[in-house]
Amino acid sequence: MQEAAIETLFAGETWVGFDRFMGFALLDPDHGFYSQAHPVFGDQGHFVTAPLLGDWLARLVTQEALDLAVQLRLLQRDFTIREYGPGNGRLAADLLFGMGRQGGGPDRYEFIEESAARQAEQAQALAGRFGSQPSQPSFVTELAWPKTTGPLSGLILANEFLDALPVQVFEWQPDHPDGPVLEWGLGLKTEATAPVLGSRLQEPKPPARRLQWQTRAARADLCEQVMARAQAARERGLGWRHGHRGEWCPELQPWVKRVSQDLQAGEVLVLDYGYEDYELDHPDRPSGTLAGHSGHRRIDDWHALIERPGSIDLTAHVNFTQLAQAFLDEGFEVGLQTQAAWMLDRGVLDQARDLLFEGVGHDPGAPPSNRDALAQLAQLQILLGDSAMGQSFMVLSAKRF
Repeated sequence: MQEAAIETLFAGETWVGFDRFMGFALLDPDHGFYSQAHPVFGDQGHFVTAPLLGDWLARLVTQEALDLAVQLRLLQRDFTIREYGPGNGRLAADLLFGMGRQGGGPDRYEFIEESAARQAEQAQALAGRFGSQPSQPSFVTELAWPKTTGPLSGLILANEFLDALPVQVFEWQPDHPDGPVLEWGLGLKTEATAPVLGSRLQEPKPPARRLQWQTRAARADLCEQVMARAQAARERGLGWRHGHRGEWCPELQPWVKRVSQDLQAGEVLVLDYGYEDYELDHPDRPSGTLAGHSGHRRIDDWHALIERPGSIDLTAHVNFTQLAQAFLDEGFEVGLQTQAAWMLDRGVLDQARDLLFEGVGHDPGAPPSNRDALAQLAQLQILLGDSAMGQSFMVLSAKRF
């Protein structure tokens, strides 16, 4: 990390919690991973998301959106789609295309995106899909990239958004002097620079400063959350061993409250990798879920996660128990499924049969007959497979009318 970035991050302090570092490393306008102009998504980027694995996800969300639009317009309400973390715009482009093909479309589509680079990608994706500049499908009254959110009726989408919210990292150490809950954060290590031989007149370089992991006694809100989770684990007969690590996202519940205040009627659809709390807090997961991604490689080494801020995506699994309870507390009707179950319930296999497989006379179980169809089938298998995204991704639906 450059010295200027270090000064910005620490602002004169000697220690920062990991949540502050994560927010800076991902979203800082000058240094953040999502703020820079380099590709983030797809083959030329760092990782692939579900919308980039064909239009399977968009097909199912399209039907969800069309059904919801009918309900809201019967109530004489406008229909808006608001997407948090819209990535490179592929989901929005495929979703709007699918709705338009079936004679529907929202009154307004909002992209909640701070990065100018990502906004440009999203506009380009729409222009590529609809062949227009500016990228404005004729059946959508308005496309917008608002800086603030306001009231709406319609569909709120959050696909792989919540996993990038900053998390606090904890360690369970009941016998530690600062325990029972420690919080991991970052301090600065000063390293002397070696002199350059044969250059007496050269001014010595200032000592280099590097980030290093350090623990402190956990802040009160984090300690309260972890103590409750540790107690719940004990009550399940699966108590933690000393040194058990995990994460807590302090921004998750405020996000739900903000969404609840905005959504007058409609649905929130969250798709992300994560687990319920009994899985997240299982003693067989003693190192938590904190990870990074760079160049299509997963990074689990904690030291590597802090070496190149701004060039590595940082992420942690979503606690869907906490998320579901937050929506229930706000008066929503909540459903929670694995991604595979959600897609199967919405008829994705019927769509695959009609789209990829030949008609009467084709041998049952035989693969598609052309390469494009084979590629689409392989993408669907990734979305549904137990060892890929089918079980590690969850889908939460929260409705209120």
